[in-house]
Amino acid sequence: MTTASGVPAARPEARPWRAHAEAPTVLTVEEAAGLLRIGRNTCYELIRQRRIPHVRLGRRVLIPRWGLEQWIAREAHIDPPPPSVVDSRLQQH
Repeated sequence: MTTASGVPAARPEARPWRAHAEAPTVLTVEEAAGLLRIGRNTCYELIRQRRIPHVRLGRRVLIPRWGLEQWIAREAHIDPPPPSVVDSRLQQH
């Protein structure tokens, strides 16, 4: 893919979410690998070893964002904050 000026466009990486509320609830393997700054194959290997929390939906592998955050905290030996799976703005009654 090239831009209008003919310069090759940069390959898109994992989406850098500006605000926590913009981040999706689940991540693809490619998005999780981008956030962890590791290769896709390394991420798949950690999934195969059952080290990274994940769910399988058919052939798709999805990684819960809060599970990944808690995994990082455990690996870094820090107390993780409680998970916030649903945005507080969505809980209005």
